[in-house]
Amino acid sequence: MEPQILTKRRAIGALRAGVPNRDVVRHLPLLQANLKDKFERLLDSLSELDTKAKSMLIRGDFGTGKSHCLEYFVNQALERNFVCSRVVISKESPLFDLSKIYRKCLEAACVRDKTGSILHEIALKFNRNSDEFRKFGDWVESQVIFDQRLAASVLLFEFFSDQDEEMNERIILEWMGYPMKTSVLREGLRKLGKIKQYQIGKPKKDQYFERFQFIARFFKSAGYNGWIILLDEGELIGRFSLRQRAKAYANLSFLLGTSSLANSSDFGTVVTFTGDFDGEVLRGGKLDADKIPMKLAGSRDAKWIEPSISGMDAILHRSIDLQPVTKEVIEQNCETIQGLYSDAYAWSAPHIEVGEVLGTQSMRHYIRSWINRWDLLRLYGHEAEISSEKLVSSYEEDADLEKPSDNEAEEG
Repeated sequence: MEPQILTKRRAIGALRAGVPNRDVVRHLPLLQANLKDKFERLLDSLSELDTKAKSMLIRGDFGTGKSHCLEYFVNQALERNFVCSRVVISKESPLFDLSKIYRKCLEAACVRDKTGSILHEIALKFNRNSDEFRKFGDWVESQVIFDQRLAASVLLFEFFSDQDEEMNERIILEWMGYPMKTSVLREGLRKLGKIKQYQIGKPKKDQYFERFQFIARFFKSAGYNGWIILLDEGELIGRFSLRQRAKAYANLSFLLGTSSLANSSDFGTVVTFTGDFDGEVLRGGKLDADKIPMKLAGSRDAKWIEPSISGMDAILHRSIDLQPVTKEVIEQNCETIQGLYSDAYAWSAPHIEVGEVLGTQSMRHYIRSWINRWDLLRLYGHEAEISSEKLVSSYEEDADLEKPSDNEAEEG
């Protein structure tokens, strides 16, 4: 099968499943110009060494194009030589646990010219005798808020580069959030005569935002333009307990750069939420914007008050709403996908009248209904009308989301 036909079939398959991929965004570009422009400015700004993370919040209902938007951003970021990580907020990667988000982001990291474990690939090909590596090491040493394990590991990474593959692996795992034994780290420093230079103990808790900064600067030192983090389905925050929701909002503010405690210049963050999150969770329903500061005041979690308020304010006031789907946009997409389908299967897909545009139907509904109708007609000669139901968000608290997954329980 010709490569062009294969990519078009992959695109149709992804649209049929409602999960857009890179083949889709190649043939079905993002139509909302303000989102494209803002993301381009975000990428541009990452080359400027200021003291604030760059970020976007996107808000829209199910099927309105959030996933398509993120996939487009992935494509653009890779084309512009960024490291890119796309992670779906879930039980395995809950926003109240920044350590899990951090690990998932590194596991999901991708670049244009490499496959596999990207941190390993980049680290093992980094010229540790270069000026860039020296500047990176100097920068890490200058960050007094960093756990000294990071500076010590960079030193070991430099001097054990060609001698000890096992130590290299341990160091990279340390950077990924799987710390090596303190005795091993100290023994490496002892061999270099540097044991008294660092105060090494167990990894500091709540240091994962600093680790985001560390890895982002590492990627940039290795020749990439920065690190783009895309978090999908942020609305899952609404299903956590109140205490964990507070921590999730606080972590969100760190990643967005809206908290006074955030300080980063080498990574950008994009997060999506459903359109009704404000009304159901923040200002109505759960009333988090009012309840969380009151509940945390005077408690052991009072430190989360400022950043959690900052995170909630960002969702309320900085989110970009996806534009409503117009008949013109629907007809334009229908024509494009009709041509794509016809080319993919060497079959002339008939024109489908869009008809009356209903506010209850998403763009995803229209696209999947067209493809299903063409499938039935092409394969079985059957003309059909496709019906669907609107998916409604649930913000009911779910205690299972806060329990360790089966894999974590086994590891524990």
